[in-house]
Amino acid sequence: MESSKHGMSCHGNPAAADRAPDPSTPRQLPAERIYAALTSGVMKVQAQNLTDEEKRRVAEFMSGRPLGSAESGDAKNMLNHCRLIRCRG
Repeated sequence: MESSKHGMSCHGNPAAADRAPDPSTPRQLPAERIYAALTSGVMKVQAQNLTDEEKRRVAEFMSGRPLGSAESGDAKNMLNHCRLIRCRG
């Protein structure tokens, strides 16, 4: 992905460590948060030449998850989830 090569010029570059987090940091974020950074947040200027579809793809690639999946993994949305700190069998 061409965007990942461009992103590595800052993310993962020791010379830019004070301005850009390591590439492992965005992978811990939901795609929605990365997309927000690209469209209206701290990465808006860097992403200004990307189409909206490209921004969506970058967000999904960097997070490793599709947009719209942030809440699906939340325990509160799972059937039969344990409501106690520790489940008792």
